[in-house]
Amino acid sequence: RTPEERFSEALTIGLTENLYTYAEAHKEGLFVEYETLQPYKEEKFLDENLTFWVAEYYTNLEEIKRALDQYGTDEWETVYTGWLYHDRSLILYNINKLLPISVPEECRAELQTILNDGESVNSVTLLCEEIDFHDITGSDGKQTYEALAENISLLDFKEFSVEVALLDENESTVETKTIELRNWKKGEKKSLRFSTSAKFKTIDIKYANWVTAKS
Repeated sequence: RTPEERFSEALTIGLTENLYTYAEAHKEGLFVEYETLQPYKEEKFLDENLTFWVAEYYTNLEEIKRALDQYGTDEWETVYTGWLYHDRSLILYNINKLLPISVPEECRAELQTILNDGESVNSVTLLCEEIDFHDITGSDGKQTYEALAENISLLDFKEFSVEVALLDENESTVETKTIELRNWKKGEKKSLRFSTSAKFKTIDIKYANWVTAKS
């Protein structure tokens, strides 16, 4: 069998166990998924994109496992439903485009929810990649930067925020800024702006968070 076939079978086993046990025993389900996929974390596939996303998938599993070990049940739900789940859904969405994921019928609805969320995360990622800040510092000398961004995602946002990192020449973060917007509809343009007194070289958008109008 090809590496793709073997990985596909392992992914079905791992995901099925995790989706089955999520509600009452997510740690056990995750452990099965983590162990089942471990042999493929450095696998080389014919498609370089698949190699990339499988490696990202296992890295995400490692991060989720560390979070499970670190937090209690109550804190875990808050942590997981943030960037960990965003990353997980995006990764599985991209893997599914390259190698369709198969799970038993009783798990398909849950998997489809994850894939749909991944598509949404992917669209927000593309939105963030288009955000381009420009120096609009005025005569008062206060360093101010602005980006006019269009909501090219699939979503209407009730709330939207981005964390912006200001990096020095060594790509170390010297300051972070959080920019928040409200009621940002698909296709609408809005201004994102921040001010700083820090000396930096580049601007990097580290993370986005959002609440949709339907939430």
